[in-house]
Amino acid sequence: MNVYLTSGDTRFPFMKFPRFLVDTGLNETCQILYVLLLDRARLSQKNRWVDEDDHVFIYYPIQLLAKDMHKGVTTIKDSLKRLQEADLIDRQQQKAPMPTRIYVKIPAETLSENNNESVGIPTCPQPKFRPVSGQKIGSTPVGFPATNKNKRIRVSEKDHLAYEYGGNTL
Repeated sequence: MNVYLTSGDTRFPFMKFPRFLVDTGLNETCQILYVLLLDRARLSQKNRWVDEDDHVFIYYPIQLLAKDMHKGVTTIKDSLKRLQEADLIDRQQQKAPMPTRIYVKIPAETLSENNNESVGIPTCPQPKFRPVSGQKIGSTPVGFPATNKNKRIRVSEKDHLAYEYGGNTL
């Protein structure tokens, strides 16, 4: 049985999806793989897994990635290759028997100059009341959503919710 999400509920784990991934042209498997690697990199960051240049790295064997993503090893290898070609990760082979280090990269244009936090976090744009083609302005009483023949509903600013995560409003 599922339970409803409440306003103060933070019991379930989740990962951030950087907005810039939407515009990369990468398929969904690559995008989710990047999100998974980024989440793991944040854990490495907390544990100070850094190299001599202070770059955070992770160890994540391909077999474990395949298991965690419910994908085949070949799919994961292909997705890692695509992420590397897109310059979103860097893989460095270590001396045997050490596993490959994976460095997760963040495009420079997504970083804020003020605090180096990602500005690619999705935001809720404020909706505007716009008449639908062929609809008269003011034909719907205030407080009622306007619909057209395609059953589209306009949402007013008061109906928009701000979501909180870690002190940041999304």
